[in-house]
Amino acid sequence: MTELDWQPAAGLPDLLALPVRSAIGSAGDVKVAPIDATLADTAAFCAEYEVPLSASANCVVVLGRRAGQETYAAVMVLAGCRRTGRCWWTARSRRPGRS
Repeated sequence: MTELDWQPAAGLPDLLALPVRSAIGSAGDVKVAPIDATLADTAAFCAEYEVPLSASANCVVVLGRRAGQETYAAVMVLAGCRRTGRCWWTARSRRPGRS
């Protein structure tokens, strides 16, 4: 098992996509931790880094289109939730372009 090595985001810009780097600017309290890219599976990530599922989440990026306008939304879904669970439906109801 490996411990996450949290560091100021400003010192590891390659870990962040350009829009994220731009959005956080020079905020001093933002931290990142390098991870093994082969651990994309949430359960594998949590096991390797000793992070409980209750403290983990997945980010789903959704693109909505309405009246010719595109809107992106990032929805955080708790790692312990399943597609049929309440948290999935809550996130799903907030997608752009859906009533």
